[in-house]
This record gives sequence, structure tokens and C-alpha cells, in this order.
Amino acid sequence: MAKKTSAPFGAIVFWRPRDIWYSLTEKERADYRKKQHVIIEKWTKNGVKWLGTYDCHFSSGWSMMAALEYPDLDTLQDFVHELNSIGRNRYFLTESHIGLRVAP
Repeated sequence: MAKKTSAPFGAIVFWRPRDIWYSLTEKERADYRKKQHVIIEKWTKNGVKWLGTYDCHFSSGWSMMAALEYPDLDTLQDFVHELNSIGRNRYFLTESHIGLRVAP
């Protein structure tokens, strides 16, 4: 697949659990987290850089935020699609801000 850009894309992702998350058993939550970890590990090997996860509940209406960098737009879209396939949007409300890197 041809890449759409040579410059990386950065993303700041905010999220908080939806009510349905709290209705899951601890085992169901653990199973989700395992699936999420497998996806993140796979995509880290394919160029996604997980720069950090931060607790931001004390400073915003969001529980958590993460900073990521993707090598290209196709990778970003495929990564998000795979996270959504395990229920990310079902269990979490998210907001993402994406930009094209212009400086180191």
C-alpha cells in the first residue's frame, strides 16, 4: 500500500468510560485490556509511537489522554479501525486532535 505522506501525524486522544464500561465484570474489562494491549503492541512494531498516557481528570472533563505518533495517515486509520473493532467506541467516549508534524 502506498503511503499518503512522508511526514508523521501526531495525535492527542482524550477519553472517558461510557456507562456500559462500568457494567462489565472485572474479567470482561481485563479481557478488553488484553485485546487492546495486543493491538497496541502489534502497531508499535508497525511504526506507531505511543508517547505517553496521562491522567487528566483533575484538569478537564476527560479521564485520560494519550499522545501518539503515526508514520502516515494509512497507519493511523488502520490502527484506529482495529481499536474500534474490539469495542473502543462502545466502551469509551473519545475525542482526537490530529496534526501533521512540521518540526522535530
